[in-house]
Amino acid sequence: MTGRETPASGRELKFRALMAELRRGILDGTWPPGSKLPTERALATETGLSVTTVRRAYEDLVALGLVERRQGAGTFAAHRPERDGAGRRIVGVLVPDTTFYYPRVLQGIEKELAGAGARLVLACSHYDPDEEDAAVERLLSAGVHGLLLVPGLHTATDPGRRVEELLALPVPAVLVERRLAAHGPGDPTEHVCTDHEGGAYDAVRHLHALGHRRLGLVARTDAPTTAPIESGFARALHDLGLPQAPPP
Repeated sequence: MTGRETPASGRELKFRALMAELRRGILDGTWPPGSKLPTERALATETGLSVTTVRRAYEDLVALGLVERRQGAGTFAAHRPERDGAGRRIVGVLVPDTTFYYPRVLQGIEKELAGAGARLVLACSHYDPDEEDAAVERLLSAGVHGLLLVPGLHTATDPGRRVEELLALPVPAVLVERRLAAHGPGDPTEHVCTDHEGGAYDAVRHLHALGHRRLGLVARTDAPTTAPIESGFARALHDLGLPQAPPP
């Protein structure tokens, strides 16, 4: 799975959004196995997309094994056999590191999964794009029913394309601490993220309440969380009327 070097066109983004919506609907039971999906023409009319775009989406879903075409009958959600012999759901978790704050994240995930009668399978990419791909393949081979992913979007040539590849996996995928920030509120991904901007803002307010008036921020320049942290820090300084020192 490699990224494209050119940004996606508006047509391509609409196709990705349609694929993500159809895939979610099939995997979350909106269209249960065996149910009939809308015709290409009906879905094109409903979404405002061309019949060609809808046909392409259905063909890709067939390739993923999520739908099946029946000649003369239509398109149907495919039956997906359970892959865990004990009947337990398996969730694959991919993290870039097992240090920093990820042990606490993993602890919380494992606790919630255990409470739901599911189990966790862990993989680590070590911030290596090739290892990230290999780890995802290992998780799929382990028979996971869903994925929680912390991918290296900040180093991807085309983050949108990378997300498209992850959303096209044959099981549901949710991004953790990652999102398509450039899309703003229009981000079509399923994601769960820490509010880094709000955290930085609250940290400044806390220090201000303790009587501190000259505050500095030290952050990595290559971290995906740096931009929102800097934004929250700067906004808090402005709102509280604190001096903003020029960068060194």
